[in-house]
Amino acid sequence: MNEYVKSISGMDGMSDEAIAADFLLSVKSRIIYTSMALTETDREEKRKELEKQLARAVATYEEIKRYMQKKGYTYPVPLRKYRQQTTPDYTPDTESM
Repeated sequence: MNEYVKSISGMDGMSDEAIAADFLLSVKSRIIYTSMALTETDREEKRKELEKQLARAVATYEEIKRYMQKKGYTYPVPLRKYRQQTTPDYTPDTESM
């Protein structure tokens, strides 16, 4: 981003990574709240509109996620590996799987 544009927009302290992460979290919140609204709506025309909004939000989330992965800002980690990294004494309960 142009340094002048950054300074006049108040974004001189934010990196592209921070902006993308903020946008990703914002879209994730939209997905959560739209899903909740969808489950609580009984009018068919409202449900259809919410379903469209949800589909757009999921597509946007995927696009941002791919952008962040391409730039090296984030990378996918399988849940089992993540648990092992964050909880060294983690042992999966294989009986309930």
